[in-house]
Amino acid sequence: AAKKVAALSELKPGQPVSFTYPQDETAVLIDLGRRVSGGIGPQGSIVAFSALCQHMGCPVTFEAGRSHLVCPCHASVFDPARGGDCIEGPSTRGLPRIALKIEGNAVFATGVAGGLVYGRGCNRT
Repeated sequence: AAKKVAALSELKPGQPVSFTYPQDETAVLIDLGRRVSGGIGPQGSIVAFSALCQHMGCPVTFEAGRSHLVCPCHASVFDPARGGDCIEGPSTRGLPRIALKIEGNAVFATGVAGGLVYGRGCNRT
């Protein structure tokens, strides 16, 4: 099921937008300000991921200075420019990517495109 996440015109590079998806699980949308693989939008710079660390489910936060998602519990670091891959710490898997689409001025989450959201048996809504 598609869920509106943000207005395209209100997104600012490096300022994450938190939302819940596929149900009540935390997720984060980020305009990285530069074209990245899998990015959408006018610059191909908008991506979204589950915000639950794949190690033990702690919510990750975006560190704008490094442009990484970091788990405060055990220091796993995820790179949204590289598909949410884990680049440091105990997690052995990257963050599941949230599929996005743009309709008019709205950005919608449309599904979980890669990986299983932490704590879920399946990604269906």
